[in-house]
Amino acid sequence: MKMNYNPLLEPQREKAGSTTFGKYGYQYHLALFRIIEEHKEFNEYAVFLELHEDVVNSNSLDQSSATFDFKQFRTNKPRFTEHGLTKKTKTKPSVLAKLVGSCINKDYSLLITSMNMVQK
Repeated sequence: MKMNYNPLLEPQREKAGSTTFGKYGYQYHLALFRIIEEHKEFNEYAVFLELHEDVVNSNSLDQSSATFDFKQFRTNKPRFTEHGLTKKTKTKPSVLAKLVGSCINKDYSLLITSMNMVQK
C-alpha cells in the first residue's frame, strides 16, 4: 500500500547545498542529463537539486504515484574504501550513514526506489 507522504514536505537535514552551488557543477550536469533523457522519452519526471540529497529524481508529478531515487555525490581522493565509507567521527556520521539516514525511518521511505553514492 502506497503512503501519501512526500519528501518535498520533510524539513531538510542540511542547508549548505545552495551556498556551495559553484563548487559542484558536475552534480548539475548529471541532473541536466537526466532531464534531457526523460524529456526525450516523453516521460513524466521531476529533478530536485539539494533536497535531502544532492540530486533527487522523481518518476511522476502526481504525489499519489511518485517514487524517488536519491543520489549523494562525493569528490574524495583517493577513492573511497569500505572503511572510508563507514568511518565516522565524534561530530559527523559516516558518509554511508548520511545517505541511509536520508532514506530510512522517514514517512516517505517506501517511496524510495534507489539510493546511490556517486564518486567523481
